[in-house]
Amino acid sequence: MKSKNIPQNVRSELASIVESSDDAIISKSLDGIITSWNRGAERLYGYTSEEAVGQHISLIAPPDLPDEIPNIMEKLRRGERIEHYETVRITKAGRLVNISLTVSPVRGRDGNLIGASAIGRDITDARRAEAALRLTERLASVGRLAATITHEINNPLEAIGNVLYLLSQDHLSEKNQDLIHLAQEELNRVAQIVRQTLSFNRASTFPSEFVVKDAVEDVLEMYQPRILGHRVNVSKRYEYDGKILAHAVEIRQVLANLIRNAVEAMHPSGELLVKVSKAVSWRNLKVPGVRLLVVDNGSGISARARDQMFSPFFSTKEDQGTGLGLWVSKQIIDRHGGTIRFRSKKGIGTCFSVFLPLRPPSTRLGGNGEDVSIPLRQTMLQGA
Repeated sequence: MKSKNIPQNVRSELASIVESSDDAIISKSLDGIITSWNRGAERLYGYTSEEAVGQHISLIAPPDLPDEIPNIMEKLRRGERIEHYETVRITKAGRLVNISLTVSPVRGRDGNLIGASAIGRDITDARRAEAALRLTERLASVGRLAATITHEINNPLEAIGNVLYLLSQDHLSEKNQDLIHLAQEELNRVAQIVRQTLSFNRASTFPSEFVVKDAVEDVLEMYQPRILGHRVNVSKRYEYDGKILAHAVEIRQVLANLIRNAVEAMHPSGELLVKVSKAVSWRNLKVPGVRLLVVDNGSGISARARDQMFSPFFSTKEDQGTGLGLWVSKQIIDRHGGTIRFRSKKGIGTCFSVFLPLRPPSTRLGGNGEDVSIPLRQTMLQGA
């Protein structure tokens, strides 16, 4: 039916349906210039009709998808229809949204192609739900794998420990005895990480008091060969040498993750700053604690990656990382009543900030299977 034969009341009804639709309905010329923009488009993309009409459709295209819209327009010029095409668009506020897109060619009364209409539906929540389901399945798989690893690796770990003990009984030089002692400590750390972190169980050992700067020194010493290999210059600022109550093995694991990531993110002759200072929680100034900064002048983190940095299985190291290091670190810090945050700029560097209270809000003293909570005199809020 030709548009000129459509009664006026039907045209008004169709226009009303388009305008009130929850979906974003947009029309554009063959050059990609927006010619109409309904209220659904205003809600989805954040631009008013006055702001959008007359602009090129690339207004809502993410910068990292520069070729997508020209490819779509080329298909439309050939008279092709695009159905349920899933892609990403960017709102006026800079937020990325997942959409399902259907694009149809629009022809004039003479049958010639004059433009295109596009219907976009926000599927961000659906994609998040699917991602959450996949994540749950992957975590369940990791849990099963971790149980297997724990069972299979315990025997060789015990054998290595026995060998190191026998070596320590020989008449060795003081230097070799020190190396054996270091190996024993690291072996114990590996065994505890296998039991606690990979199995995602809350620590059942007793927390202890220790000095954070001493833990930093231990980790820096452990990574000294890698630091020297990358020719990284390390600056240390220790402004607090008091003790905190925490699981020392877990806090060393966090430090190891942050320092290793910083070293790997830098080019040779990079600069690494590690600072330990006394601090209070930003959310509750009555909560005393320790702040640890790990700052590098490496490659930085892209804007799109920042929201996923603490997500499991997400890694910026391509095939090198498991994507679990920062996620595990955040679980550890959260469990201790602290916070971990970061700021980064691409090509400039990254700063990770960890806040740990001097005493956790409550301490699980399992050990013998008994759960004991120790309340503090003041409320401890998670925050830095």
